[in-house]
Amino acid sequence: VRGEKIVLGVPRLICETCGEETVDPTFGDPSVQLYNAYRQRHGLLLPDEIRAIRQKYSLSQRAFAALLGMSPATVARYEMGSLQDKAYDELLRAVSHPVQMADVLDRNGNQLNEMDRQTARVAIANLFPTQTAADPKTSNGMRPHYEIPVFEERLTRRH
Repeated sequence: VRGEKIVLGVPRLICETCGEETVDPTFGDPSVQLYNAYRQRHGLLLPDEIRAIRQKYSLSQRAFAALLGMSPATVARYEMGSLQDKAYDELLRAVSHPVQMADVLDRNGNQLNEMDRQTARVAIANLFPTQTAADPKTSNGMRPHYEIPVFEERLTRRH
């Protein structure tokens, strides 16, 4: 995979009549197993983890891609099992954290339609613990970065 040798123990079934060998279907697709071994070796996200990050913000593949400056086809390929490179993996890991995603939404939200933007804002806000006006500030007297006006407005309306 990508020029690296990866060895897998692939269980095989052998026909007792003709001696033909086939991969044990319970093992799954060997190419998927190879890619997953490569991901593990290089600390890359799995396809299900990439999908979970996108779904955490209730975004379609198209909206998620637009927000991150990727093509929708790229997001779809990664979620279906294609190997992402390290740079895309780092980007995806960064936006798995709501604070980082809020920052990306502030900077690139104009790439989304209003409904997708609001959906992402609500999803991000719901990932933060409920805070009140009485919550302590940081040691420098400032509120944490993630408390952007959209979130404070939402939190104020709850209380």
